[in-house]
Amino acid sequence: TDPAIAKDIYEGIYTFKGQTVFCEGQSPFEVIPPSLAWSEELYSFSWLRHLCGQATPLTRMHARTLLKDFLKSPRYKHLSRSRHTPSVLAQRLISLLSQSPVLLEDADHEFYRKFMTYCSRTMHQLKQLLRYPLSPYEKTHVLIVLAYGGLCLEGKEKALRKITPLLSKAISDTILPDGGHVTRNPQCILDHLLDFLPLQHLYRARNLPVPEEVVRAIEHIFPMLRLLRHPDGSLALFNGNGRSSPSLITATFAYDNIHRPPLQNA
Repeated sequence: TDPAIAKDIYEGIYTFKGQTVFCEGQSPFEVIPPSLAWSEELYSFSWLRHLCGQATPLTRMHARTLLKDFLKSPRYKHLSRSRHTPSVLAQRLISLLSQSPVLLEDADHEFYRKFMTYCSRTMHQLKQLLRYPLSPYEKTHVLIVLAYGGLCLEGKEKALRKITPLLSKAISDTILPDGGHVTRNPQCILDHLLDFLPLQHLYRARNLPVPEEVVRAIEHIFPMLRLLRHPDGSLALFNGNGRSSPSLITATFAYDNIHRPPLQNA
């Protein structure tokens, strides 16, 4: 989390994908997005961690207010169709579930009810998306998030039992034996790893066996990331990968408990 980003958000300044919007008292969900990429970042709610990371009564209230603004915002406005794409929908549910302890602390019953209803409805939407053709990355991402929901939300145990074998197969299909992604985009394995690590923790926290494919993917991705990492800490720029965050990659390596050397031959 970054306190400086939290401060900007509190002051109505939203900087996503290199573009800044000054909301000046407006909800960010009411302004005209400068680009599709900015809109997708806004609706993914991945920025919520910075705000909730401060964990003060004021930031909790502000985070809840922003979520309320989103829930009542028009379904289609400007570029808001981006809110319904598989990856954005999946990332939004991860963000909300991850920050739920902060969002729901001291919340009234009405907000709690709306929050839980929205999470359940989003899970249903994600399940429906599996009926349509998705890219390997999108399908795995959606199944990861459905597993998150099954582990975090009460009454979703049956759904989790159905999702786990589908997730295992998707991981086998997309994470290759050397730890690379089937698309060979370095960012894809980093993104998946950032979801696999807490997912593994969630299974253990619920006293459930972690799917072998999740454990195997984590073990194989770390050596591949070391191979693909430049001396400055960023990832190789090919097969669709853009500039990555060295600090994020460094933070991820803190969770490597095996410390295998870099892969020599992919």
